[in-house]
Amino acid sequence: MFGYSQVHPETIYRDYRELEDPSYTDIIRFFEHWSAELHYLDFEHYFEIYHDYLDALFETANYAQFLQKVDWAISSIIEHNIFEYRGKDIFLYQIFRKAAALLHIDQPNEALRICKEILRLQPHHRAAKHLVFNCLKSQYQKQIICVKSAGAVLLLLSSVVIFIELMLVQKYAPEHLITIRGIRNVLFVFGLSIIGLTDLFVKVQSHLITKQFVN
Repeated sequence: MFGYSQVHPETIYRDYRELEDPSYTDIIRFFEHWSAELHYLDFEHYFEIYHDYLDALFETANYAQFLQKVDWAISSIIEHNIFEYRGKDIFLYQIFRKAAALLHIDQPNEALRICKEILRLQPHHRAAKHLVFNCLKSQYQKQIICVKSAGAVLLLLSSVVIFIELMLVQKYAPEHLITIRGIRNVLFVFGLSIIGLTDLFVKVQSHLITKQFVN
């Protein structure tokens, strides 16, 4: 391939448009190879390729690199008053993806902050609401693991009690069957409830926080 001194930027743009069904990897390689030359394109053409490049980074899980690049797109969208691009609200599209990328690199607080702005602009943004839930799950991950582990232990103990009931109590102490079955049921119900209520707690918190963002 040639450098900028030998290839006009608009020629590079035409080459990009002529790519046949490029993969995300193809787009990343093309942009990064010609990045210096592409800066000389007019804004519309440069933004087109840059937008595809951001999509490719995100879809290939290059979240850190995506976060380094996305702010230029967001500021350009604001500066040039781009309300819609390729049939979607491009501003919300990019800031949502920024929030999702932040969550993927374990920055749930920053992701939540962006979700707050999204839901203020569009209260019924379902993907943002779901992302709030995932952010809370990430924030409470250690607590969730501890509580669910306790629930799993109780379920395991209920299985042990069943074994004792079948192997010992039924044969040698049938008079204690009611007691042992009561213990088994209590352990099982408590274990299952703890696991179920943990997810319910996060969902309720997510709903309350989402309502707070909207209001």
